[in-house]
Amino acid sequence: MGVCGWGCVLARISHQFTTATAQSGVLTGVHSVGLLNVVSTTPARPSVANASHHTTLSGLATRPGEKSGLGNSSETVNAILAVAKDSRLGWVSHPTGVIVKSKTTLVALLGCVLVLGALVARPDVVDRIKSKVGLMSQEERELTPFYQRIVKYHRRVSGNTPAQAVHFIGDSFVQGLCVSAVVNPAINLGIGGDTSFGVLKRISQYPSLQRARAVVLAFGFNDLWSHSDEDIVANYRRVLAALPTGMPVLMTALFPVNEREEPSLKGMNARIRTINVQLGALCAETPYCAFVDIGDQLSDASGQLSQRYHDGDGLHLNSAGNAIWIAAIKPLFN
Repeated sequence: MGVCGWGCVLARISHQFTTATAQSGVLTGVHSVGLLNVVSTTPARPSVANASHHTTLSGLATRPGEKSGLGNSSETVNAILAVAKDSRLGWVSHPTGVIVKSKTTLVALLGCVLVLGALVARPDVVDRIKSKVGLMSQEERELTPFYQRIVKYHRRVSGNTPAQAVHFIGDSFVQGLCVSAVVNPAINLGIGGDTSFGVLKRISQYPSLQRARAVVLAFGFNDLWSHSDEDIVANYRRVLAALPTGMPVLMTALFPVNEREEPSLKGMNARIRTINVQLGALCAETPYCAFVDIGDQLSDASGQLSQRYHDGDGLHLNSAGNAIWIAAIKPLFN
């Protein structure tokens, strides 16, 4: 059987009849549409669209060399929609008999196709639904396939990272940073969408950390939607404890956002400032730790992330924003 996609809306229609039924002449419509045999015991009802339906459906019948029994997938869907649009009295008719008994059946078939199509186009749709209804564990929710794939790449890079390289570990802010503009040698271990939990889970998978010159940490923003302030600070504490003893650490405060750009960001800046105070205090009690907060340099007069420094989403820094970050931390490595 060939691979069957959107075109699987129509199937061969075949009814089994007893010998007595067949001999009694009950069969009122047996007709060959190309190679698609439509058989029904229901008398055909008149339809002004019969001729056009016959032509359209004939083009969807099995063609030489096809294994699925259907023609082009998009043609199939378009044909069904056209037939449904022209149908009358809840029937979709053909000169030889009834193809689909009611519009309800047709809608159900199309609904199934749309669901299957969504699963093919977006394999993560099931995970999204599970996450919405609270059926996913924390690891399933935060250690996504994307996360796991990037960590796998990171392990390869870490295996060849030279000694005394500065390790930048964090989320999309780090991933979008040109770390070589800060210091060399350096390795970028940023993962877009990562959380403090994700960082904690992968920190032990980088063998090059044992020979690193220093570590730059910048993460926590993605936690704001799923973790409390206390959880974020606690995970930072765990990450610091997981680093090699005596490792110099540079912690970067969470950056401000522009709450006017996105409704979901409303009220975030006040919370970010509160978390940054706690992260600064944590760093102050940790040996060999420096804390850098450039929020004031990135903010406009109203305390929002300036339009000049974000990438259009009110959140991620653009090149100008990153330049301020680079200028703030580069001297610490000289």
